[in-house]
Amino acid sequence: MIDFETIFEKIVLRVNFKMSAVEMNGTVLFGAKDWVYVKPAKFSPFFFELIDLVWWQDVMITYWKVPFYVCVIYLFTIFGIRRFMHDRKPMELRSVLFFWNFTMALINAMGFFRQIQELIPILGKPHGIHNSLCVR
Repeated sequence: MIDFETIFEKIVLRVNFKMSAVEMNGTVLFGAKDWVYVKPAKFSPFFFELIDLVWWQDVMITYWKVPFYVCVIYLFTIFGIRRFMHDRKPMELRSVLFFWNFTMALINAMGFFRQIQELIPILGKPHGIHNSLCVR
């Protein structure tokens, strides 16, 4: 039988949003402020990859309710449009959907080629799959 109280006592998870710190089993882990990156970098980032991780982390912590509001608005919009279009003639969206799918394919290809150059050297090392998934 699993003793959940003992497991819960062993794993202490405390989040301090102001410091962006997580304490687990007496070890303090920090967020983006203390993220360790590989130096030197294997590639130069594109202009759209240059982001301020600390600023975004603070924004997400401060405005954590916004995604819930957006989800509610999204659901009302989707079901509202569905009800509005129920008795109407279907729209011809083949060209728009082709453009959308083509754009998504390009973005996915860019992401694949961006990540594969980092992933191949890691997978070639001992415990490569474990290190690529579990280790920062």
